[in-house]
Amino acid sequence: MFAAPGTVFTYQMHRQTLLNFVTQAVGDPQGILIRAVQPIEGLSAMTQNRPKTGPALTNGPGKLTQALGLTMVLNGRLLPETPLTLSWDPIFQPREVQTTSRIGIANKGSWTAAPLRFLVAGNPFVSKQLKRDIDLDRYGWRSNN
Repeated sequence: MFAAPGTVFTYQMHRQTLLNFVTQAVGDPQGILIRAVQPIEGLSAMTQNRPKTGPALTNGPGKLTQALGLTMVLNGRLLPETPLTLSWDPIFQPREVQTTSRIGIANKGSWTAAPLRFLVAGNPFVSKQLKRDIDLDRYGWRSNN
């Protein structure tokens, strides 16, 4: 996390590889943990790596890295040096970006409840989401009409 922005930081927790991206200057240990994604392509390869369908394919940090076939080999490499790409598709615009406290952060004083988790409200691919909060019609995305 102390590396240059754009560095991939992976670590192991409970035998799973977790994926982070360093976001701040060298020496300022801040980054983003990627907890889940809604895949739109590459599903065949992902289901070979992780034989699940729908949200269960990538709705958690370990599930995500397993489906994508990511390992600790990426740790410390700059994003352009990896097979990963980050892109923004203007077709996918969230109806609402929700902030919540982080998952699994207990007994950390004010940091326990700090709103540091950002998600597309209603998207079933979001990890640790209540079923009643899921938008089955649009998955939390705005209509393109």
